[in-house]
Amino acid sequence: MNHLYPYADGPLLEERNTYFYSEFGGEAFLRAWAEARSWSTAATPVPPPAALSRKLPEPDTPVDTAALLDGLYAAVANSQATAPACRHWLDLLVKKFEVTKRVHARYDGQFRTTSPGQHSDFGLYLRAAEVFDAAYAATGRLPFLNALLKILDTLNAYRAELDDALTGRLAWLCVREREHVRTLAARNGVAL
Repeated sequence: MNHLYPYADGPLLEERNTYFYSEFGGEAFLRAWAEARSWSTAATPVPPPAALSRKLPEPDTPVDTAALLDGLYAAVANSQATAPACRHWLDLLVKKFEVTKRVHARYDGQFRTTSPGQHSDFGLYLRAAEVFDAAYAATGRLPFLNALLKILDTLNAYRAELDDALTGRLAWLCVREREHVRTLAARNGVAL
C-alpha cells in the first residue's frame, strides 16, 4: 500500500473510499498518485470501443446502465456534451457515482438502483470512466475529472482481476488521466 496515496488499494467495491477530509499532500501526494498508476506505462493502452447505442433514455424512466453509458459516450464523442439530455444524464451519473462509488447494472426512474447486488461489472466501470474522461476533455468541468480519478482508483484496486482487453482500456484511461492532471497542474505552476 502506498501510504501517501492509499486510495487505489483494497476491496473498494465493498469498502468504498470516502475521500472526506483527505489531507493536502502537495507535490508529494501527486508523485505518489503517479507512482500508484505507474504500472500503466508498461501495459499496452487500448482506446475505448465505439458506442453500440446512440440513444439516451428519457428522464424519469428505468435505465439499463450499459445502454446509458454507450449513449452518453456516443453523445459526448459527437460534441453533444452540453446538449440538455446529455448534460442531464452526465450530471446524474457523476452525482450517483460520487455518492455510492458504485456503478449498478440497472436503475429505476428516480435513478435508484434496482440491482443492489449487481455492482461488480468492471466493463460498466470502464465505460463510465471513459464517459467521465470524454466529458472532461469536452467541457473542462472538474466534477468529471474528479469522478474519473475516483473510478480509476477503484479499477486500479482490481486490475489483477481484469482480462487483457479490460487492462488495456484501463491503461489507456490512466494515460489520459495523467495527461489531464499534468495539464491542470502546469496551469497551477506545479510540474509533474
